[in-house]
Amino acid sequence: MSRTNTKVGSSVSAQVLGWLGQESTSASVLLTAQRLLALQDSLAQQLPTALQKHFVVVKWGDGELKLGTQGSAQAAKLRQFVPRIQSRMTDLGHKVDVVTIKVLAEPPIPNAVHMAKEARPIDRSDLSHFVELANGLEPGPLADAVAKLIARRV
Repeated sequence: MSRTNTKVGSSVSAQVLGWLGQESTSASVLLTAQRLLALQDSLAQQLPTALQKHFVVVKWGDGELKLGTQGSAQAAKLRQFVPRIQSRMTDLGHKVDVVTIKVLAEPPIPNAVHMAKEARPIDRSDLSHFVELANGLEPGPLADAVAKLIARRV
């Protein structure tokens, strides 16, 4: 798997967004996704904190708003807020006749991707810089931390 060097270029997500914006078909997909995400953020403000990150806007149009969540308990709780959601949609200038809550087979929000930490070992020249730093620090927690780092590397 190739990784983008952040010093040289932009992030992978920025590259994907740039690529999507190049063609008219993919640009419309990008625009629709941005609208759904903006609507989702707006609706999330009307919900309790416990529900804000546990739903997605699946469909929106023709007087219907379809929301998805990952469990029946969350769906039941979300159904209690349908009047508030419809009110918010009206405040935003959109007529919504039906709000449907669906339990999705897969989680609506993917788990966070943890990138591997890019670390390189401290070499002798780096260590000399830490020694120089330690000599210039006043006694305290930072000086202790730098001294411990030097002691582990020597």
